[in-house]
Amino acid sequence: MDASLDSDGYALAAQTRDVHKFYGTGKNASHVLRGVSIDVPYGSIYGLLGASGCGKTTLLRCMLGRLPIHSGCITILGKSPGAKKHSIPGKNVGYMPQETAVINEFTIMELFYYFALLYHMNLAYTRKRIEMLKAFLGLPSLTRKCGLLSDGQKRRVSFALGLLHEPPLLILDEPTIGLDPLLRAKIWRHLLEIAASGETTIILTTHYIEEARQAHTVGLMRTGRLLAQSKPNDLIRAFNVTTLEDVFLKLAEEEEISRQKKRASKSVVATGYASPEPQEHTPLLPGTFDHIDDPYDPPSILQFPKLGLPGLPKAYNMLALMWKQLLKFFRHPIMLFILIISPMVQMSVCCFGYGRALEDLKIYVTNYETDEAVDFPFLLGERFISYISEDTLDLKFTNESDEGLTEVEDGKAYGHVVIPPRFTENFLDWGVRVCEKIMNQSVDVNLTKEFLNSATIQVALDVSNQQIYHTINRTLSSAFQALLRDILNVTGAPDYLDHPLLNVSRYVFGRKDLEFADTVYTAMLGAIVIGLSMTLTATQLIVERKDGITERTWAAGVNATEMVLSQMLAFLLLLLSQITPLFFLITYAFDLPREGNLFIAYLLILCEGMVGIAFGLMLSAFLDSEVFALQVAFGIYIPVVIVGGVLWPIQSIPRWMQYVSKVFPVAVPTEAISSILLRGWGLHNDDVWLGFIISLSWLVCLMIMTCVGIHLKK
Repeated sequence: MDASLDSDGYALAAQTRDVHKFYGTGKNASHVLRGVSIDVPYGSIYGLLGASGCGKTTLLRCMLGRLPIHSGCITILGKSPGAKKHSIPGKNVGYMPQETAVINEFTIMELFYYFALLYHMNLAYTRKRIEMLKAFLGLPSLTRKCGLLSDGQKRRVSFALGLLHEPPLLILDEPTIGLDPLLRAKIWRHLLEIAASGETTIILTTHYIEEARQAHTVGLMRTGRLLAQSKPNDLIRAFNVTTLEDVFLKLAEEEEISRQKKRASKSVVATGYASPEPQEHTPLLPGTFDHIDDPYDPPSILQFPKLGLPGLPKAYNMLALMWKQLLKFFRHPIMLFILIISPMVQMSVCCFGYGRALEDLKIYVTNYETDEAVDFPFLLGERFISYISEDTLDLKFTNESDEGLTEVEDGKAYGHVVIPPRFTENFLDWGVRVCEKIMNQSVDVNLTKEFLNSATIQVALDVSNQQIYHTINRTLSSAFQALLRDILNVTGAPDYLDHPLLNVSRYVFGRKDLEFADTVYTAMLGAIVIGLSMTLTATQLIVERKDGITERTWAAGVNATEMVLSQMLAFLLLLLSQITPLFFLITYAFDLPREGNLFIAYLLILCEGMVGIAFGLMLSAFLDSEVFALQVAFGIYIPVVIVGGVLWPIQSIPRWMQYVSKVFPVAVPTEAISSILLRGWGLHNDDVWLGFIISLSWLVCLMIMTCVGIHLKK
């Protein structure tokens, strides 16, 4: 494609025509660029001048293809930025953003090699360029970590990264800010030298207006408009001033006067008075553009970045991105160690402290039957007490029932058992009368309330904690059943009377001796892995965006798919280092029940962890605050875990919520993991396949949403 020409006949490396850009939509849309048109000839330095917020950085990002424009045209090196087989963004441009945009965990040398890999530079050429840039910019030791550099040193490193691969186009956003005057002068000499070669074109912004006099062309911007562009000395002569700063002040004053006249003319027309007088325009130099009076309404439909498939990921980009993420992990060995052992610690805590049999529950006992003479081999009250499991209940004896009840009411005990006086005699008498009534319905047994109370063990329990209540109730019931068996044996009753009329004769899955912890650990596996993965990645992209790393990486030609896939693969390696010892722990340390194929369960939990990673990345792609991202992550995670059957079976929630919970990536995969480990199911079972399908479906959807979020956050 032939290059465009400027008014003097020079070929243009970059050109914009009538570019408009908005932030926001509708009435709240902010008009950031207002018909900006610039011409940048090959082999020249173009200085873009203006106050902060005037649109300079936005224009540069549009020229890089990082932001879409709403109207107008941009041509860079003969093609539109982002065009197919056009390496802008990519290796044809060197970009230095306003942020220092260095990776604090990297050494200077590692940072150079990271971007050299993105630019597909060979090793010998990379080393040559690094040596030259170190000498030219006076960089610190290349083995020094970027996080230990001063702000000025970071900016020098950032500037060197833009020059590293000697691109045909350099876009520098405030390259000399924060540098000492001698270094600024040295940098300008170097820029003039490489521009003079004709092989490099430079577009830069600067706050130092007077240093921009060294540029071949300057463009003066204010409130999104290009007020003028020309050679610096021509502008100074045209406005009959001595400095570029005076030129800018005059243009700004004239623009403000023009605005006021325009507002006044609109007011006159609106009230029906005479038409306004023609506006006066300051004659600008050839090649300048005046858009002060060009009204432009925001389009009703904004043009967003195209979200089409970007093609296959590039091997060099994927390798560089994964290396970056893994190296950041290893730069924090203590944190990495904590991340690896954290799932094991959490699982150990769950296995030791969740779902195990309750022990040492304090119960007060008042036995009024002590030392009573009865016509029976033993006292029923004492025998009942002897059958109470001392591992479960911690029995405290008292002679006063009021004392035991007071302890329960004060929260110092969970229950109080009272064995009434003459309990053995009255209970056996009750049994005889009941049998007589059964044998002869006409017999009047005369069971008064007082009599029944004297034949009954009275129990007062604290039921505020249902787990404790059911444990005490079950323990006392077991002791009473054992007491009844002894009574039947002593009285010579037939053995069949002790036979249970309701009997679980077969355990299809699991064992009778399983505790709650033995069955709930499968659900806890998935919950722990998802939770850690999600919180680990919920801030990942936000931090890189704020540090400027994402901006610079985009300019190097990396696309959203490569960013997402590299993050997923890097965190997958971390996930493998978490899950593998976790399975070793449950298999050999705790010897938890495992009836099915461990490898299938391992793969399904790995899928669950990948869903957590993808969900965290999705949040960090759309949100701008690390704190808010973590709050959203926990705010979503906890309800999903609750309705996902991790803490309690989903059969306890309303039916409509059961259907909803089965759509989330927790309930069905958790049930599938439980079925594999506790029921022995495998891939022949549809429920196991369904667990994989739901996990992988969520994984794909979340990755696509992350790519969309990265595009929209350009």
